[in-house]
Amino acid sequence: MEYSCLSFLGLDGILLVEKTRGEVDVFDSDIKENLGQASDEESDHDDSEDSDFREWQSDGSQEFDCLSLDEDDNLVFRQGRLWSRHRDGNVSLAVGDIFTSKEEFLNVMKDYCVQRGISLRKIKNTKSRYTQRCINNDCSFKIHATVLVNKCTWMIRSLNEGHKCPNTQFNKYASSRWVATKLLDEFKDNPNMDKGIMQKTLMRRFGVAVPDYTCWRARKLMKNVVEGRHDEGYKVLPNYMRVFKEKNPDSLCFINWKDEGPGRNPSFKRWPYKGILITAMGLDGNNGQYPLTYGVAPREDEEEWSFFLHGSATALDAREDSSKYVIISDRHKGIIKALKNVMSQVARRICVLYFYKNFASLYPGAWFHCFFYIAANAYSKFVFKKAMDKIKDKDIYAFHWLRDNEPLEHWARFKFDQTLKVNDNTNNFVESFNNVIVKHRGKPTYTMLEEIRKLIGARFDKRFQISADWDGKVTPFMEKKLKKVELESRNCYNLVPARRGEFDVREGSINFTVKLAYHYCDYQRWQVSAISCKHAARCILSLNHKLDDYYCQWFNVESYRKLYDGIIHPIPDSCFWGRGSELPTLDPPFELRERGRPEKHKTRESRLPIPPQLSTIQLSGTKRCKKCKQLGHNSLTCGQPRDEYDRL
Repeated sequence: MEYSCLSFLGLDGILLVEKTRGEVDVFDSDIKENLGQASDEESDHDDSEDSDFREWQSDGSQEFDCLSLDEDDNLVFRQGRLWSRHRDGNVSLAVGDIFTSKEEFLNVMKDYCVQRGISLRKIKNTKSRYTQRCINNDCSFKIHATVLVNKCTWMIRSLNEGHKCPNTQFNKYASSRWVATKLLDEFKDNPNMDKGIMQKTLMRRFGVAVPDYTCWRARKLMKNVVEGRHDEGYKVLPNYMRVFKEKNPDSLCFINWKDEGPGRNPSFKRWPYKGILITAMGLDGNNGQYPLTYGVAPREDEEEWSFFLHGSATALDAREDSSKYVIISDRHKGIIKALKNVMSQVARRICVLYFYKNFASLYPGAWFHCFFYIAANAYSKFVFKKAMDKIKDKDIYAFHWLRDNEPLEHWARFKFDQTLKVNDNTNNFVESFNNVIVKHRGKPTYTMLEEIRKLIGARFDKRFQISADWDGKVTPFMEKKLKKVELESRNCYNLVPARRGEFDVREGSINFTVKLAYHYCDYQRWQVSAISCKHAARCILSLNHKLDDYYCQWFNVESYRKLYDGIIHPIPDSCFWGRGSELPTLDPPFELRERGRPEKHKTRESRLPIPPQLSTIQLSGTKRCKKCKQLGHNSLTCGQPRDEYDRL
């Protein structure tokens, strides 16, 4: 079964995206099954005697209110005593100790053997008797326990504690499940606990040394209990969508699936699945990150981006007319094709950081770096032309590369659409948001989506409360900008008014015309960014007006408060959801992550042809031949004929 889950956080709500493949199956949230599947790869001692991990969390000290004892059993309890753990965590056994079940007795025996360094040899282990002794035949340690008449309670009948064998640090009973049981509380407080901390804690508390691989397996078991299993995260998505719509009726949430038929290798469920997190961010009036859309997809291609952008456009009401929006991205082909199919009228820009990396791969150096950013960030066509002429004089091929590979409307500020009032040409704010949620990206799908929802909801509430203390007309970011522009306006002189808000302003040897009524200046910064430039500020101040009287409504404090006035309603725990009548249970995708360390996602740089003047150069570095002691080649190529460019 293939399905897609889409959820969106726009001005009124949240939109989450999920796209993967799964199979219809019956959902079972029993944690015991989770732990059993997660530990299949480990050969634990006597798995049939291992109890449910959640029953271990109290270290064997379980409640006994559910026991129903008759008079004969009460006589037995008068002769013995209910076993209890010491406050310091040590385990001691004695004849007459009573345990509520065999599972509790076996768990206590594991703790006892680990603390005393005992390895047992089985003599009897049935439903009614348990007899074991030390694995060393010369040792006199032996324990015998039997079940009582109620067929549930167990009692130690005899115990010989004469254990005199050397105590070893390693113990076979210190399995990954045992380690997970003992360290679960610490792991909840410190999810980043590494194997070093785990080994030190176990050595201090129990005096046992645990191998690295046991610690990693125990950590995986604890993560499954705290965060949930990856395959379980996929199964609850349809029900999660239903509950999300009920709690947030103003939000949009989509899901789509396709039946692929039965048949699946169950071993696939042991490993994490492939997937990437896709985010789309905006900027608020205070230059802060505003999450628009986020979602999960199995891969990054045209199909996934089209699905993602379709949901985004639906939530923003941009399916018919997307001309009032700007999208800044890298040069990924999937994004470019999806934008043409879904939002063909949107203004597209590329991040100049990615664009410069493509450019610098062919034309490196500080000189090209300086003039590239002068050309990219110039508001005036005159400044842009000057920078490009410098690049042309330096290298004609670099000039043609910048002119031909991308339209100027995608990366040069002076060509940006002035009706949009957006001067950003990088997507750094998206990367900043990804760094905030990086600790949640490795969690199961449902858990990750919930953590991101909580993070965004808390951010909305915090920013709304902070804005309540603002007294000015504009946001603090805008106030800083206006103060900086006011200081820069002192460099403008020879101001000549021409009535009706029009002026001639000179800066250096250049004359600029300003029209306050139309928010116009020849420098073009005011038209592109909606923030008055220093030339316009000089004219505004000459009229004894305030700069914040000439600002865009997007930077208004009231607009900022309205933006964050909405609420993303909390979602209850999955145990309170109930079950939808027609909702299926989805299995995880077929595509799995390969074993080992994943490959790094390198910057996607276009494979462009190398200019002729670079293709004739062979970079030799400082290689020195062992035979002739000359630079530029090695002993394997020594003496071979070369061309005029010293190439083989």
